[in-house]
Amino acid sequence: MRAAVSSIVRVLGIFALIAAVFFAGLMFGALRERVLYEFPMNERTAAGVDEAADRQSQAPAAPPQVAIGQTALEARRVALEKKIFGGRRAPAEPMVDPLVVGDFVSGFLGAEAFNTYYRDVFRDRKLRVEQVSGRFPEIGGYEWKSILIRQGKGVPAGLFLYHQGHDGDAFAFRAPNVVIRTMLERGYDVAVFSMPGIGWNRIGGNRIKTWDGWGYLADDRDEGHNLFAMIDTGAGHFIKFFVEPVLATLDLALSRQRYASVIMAGHSGGGWTTTVAAALDPRIDVSVSYAGTLPFFARRTRGDRGDAEQTDPSFYRDFPYPLLYELASGGGDRRRVHYQVFHSEDSCCFDGKSVAAFERYLHDRGHRPGRDLRVVVLRGKGHFVVSDAILDIIGHVGAAEARRLSGHTSESLRRQPEGNSPQ
Repeated sequence: MRAAVSSIVRVLGIFALIAAVFFAGLMFGALRERVLYEFPMNERTAAGVDEAADRQSQAPAAPPQVAIGQTALEARRVALEKKIFGGRRAPAEPMVDPLVVGDFVSGFLGAEAFNTYYRDVFRDRKLRVEQVSGRFPEIGGYEWKSILIRQGKGVPAGLFLYHQGHDGDAFAFRAPNVVIRTMLERGYDVAVFSMPGIGWNRIGGNRIKTWDGWGYLADDRDEGHNLFAMIDTGAGHFIKFFVEPVLATLDLALSRQRYASVIMAGHSGGGWTTTVAAALDPRIDVSVSYAGTLPFFARRTRGDRGDAEQTDPSFYRDFPYPLLYELASGGGDRRRVHYQVFHSEDSCCFDGKSVAAFERYLHDRGHRPGRDLRVVVLRGKGHFVVSDAILDIIGHVGAAEARRLSGHTSESLRRQPEGNSPQ
């Protein structure tokens, strides 16, 4: 009898082992279906950065031996600041207007979005909302705006910045609302941004100082960004119109609260803004650019080319994209991480084939695996659809990474269901 029972136990053990292997294979396969490849790298080099725009030579480049040191990296960051602002940028003192929940809902969020995503978290965490705003002397009567949502209970876990792209404002789409709500639930203060001329930052009927004199360049239906290249910015660059709202809001938040971590994420044009803002400001610990940028040599389709802020030669001649990635992932007092995330079949721009050219560039120049800059391609279609995998990276991996970098215990990554989520 005992021998029979022992035999049954052995058989059941074998079946259990087979089942475990099977389900492990399913989980691994699901992950592989999600992530086509990830190319993390470290020790990017001065030679590689300086050759960022040069894909003309067919001769293979010898792996460079000298990495950019911290001193040289910070010198380039100072040069970037002077290029954009015409000198060293002083901390901003933006205008701040507290908003009652009703005004926030009617003026920015909308009742449907509030009831769907935010009602419970506003009640449970006693959230407070402020409208942050500022002005540019070159654009008469125009005020940029951002929304800062602050925790009302306890010490914030960190600060999360979310920047929407060319589609409009973040509160109009499902995926950004889910990401913002997730970070609020995790105890983060959250700042939300819209691009200049889009959403709540529309420019219409404003007198603008052009290189030829004052005039009117836009009506309230104009969402193009090429007009910014015509604005007289003196010794600075028109990219300041895109990044100053982020840095000014960050100045305000950090003047009130010392955060354990600062995370920024953006989609499309907001992803581009995330890269440039993180390159400028080492206070941003973790930055996630989704479908936001690629170096020029990897822009193989018409959709990859972007607006003037992404392509202006007077700027990128001095600060090519690989240098911006270097700056976004290095420097500062703490270790920093910069993610570049793409869809394999993006219907707008920066699809898997374009990203592959960037991957080859990294390999050709001897970049070695590391944890500072991560290039991830996710299996998925569409540009105006953000998959659950993206929400994982922005809402979970980014938060866990920031906590780990700040000396906190990182939590396990909770996987969400497969498939894409409409914005």
